[in-house]
Amino acid sequence: MPRLPLALLLVIVGCGEDTEPTMTTDLTQPNTTDKPGPGSATNVTVASVADDDGDDGDGPTEATDPTEDETTDPDPGFINDCNPAESVDLREQGLVEINSVGLGYDLSCIRVSPGTLIVLNSDFAAHPLRGGIVVDGEAIPDASSPVPNMDTGDQTAFVVHNPGTYGYYCDFHYASGMVGAIIVE
Repeated sequence: MPRLPLALLLVIVGCGEDTEPTMTTDLTQPNTTDKPGPGSATNVTVASVADDDGDDGDGPTEATDPTEDETTDPDPGFINDCNPAESVDLREQGLVEINSVGLGYDLSCIRVSPGTLIVLNSDFAAHPLRGGIVVDGEAIPDASSPVPNMDTGDQTAFVVHNPGTYGYYCDFHYASGMVGAIIVE
């Protein structure tokens, strides 16, 4: 699946109720093309114009100073509230165990190596597991995620093979912050 810049992903997320994108965007890898994308800075500049010439309002006549433009710089490194700089580094371990605790996970933001076996323990009937991301309070499942969908049982295990960031969440409690991410590098 192609990687899309965060700005485009956010546009896709806001497309409407009939769309259900299923994509994990790897935001931790450096951009190796000359096009904006994951790993590159994404800036959206909103230029404002003024119609203060006293005429009949037939259009803008003067642009504001570009240094006064409003610039939004989304942080491309955060998935499911996981700050890569503050992640728990478990790259030396071949097996990592994550447990649900209340309405959260004990290891909600981790960094592991490719080939790591992840064991996730939870009451999946009460906390259904989904691979995907939560953006602005909306859950977006990712069918290509290595994190399996679990609705029953109390344990699942899976191996993360490919570098990237893989979000996961509780389908009932993601709005309460029951989310996490696995950074594979």
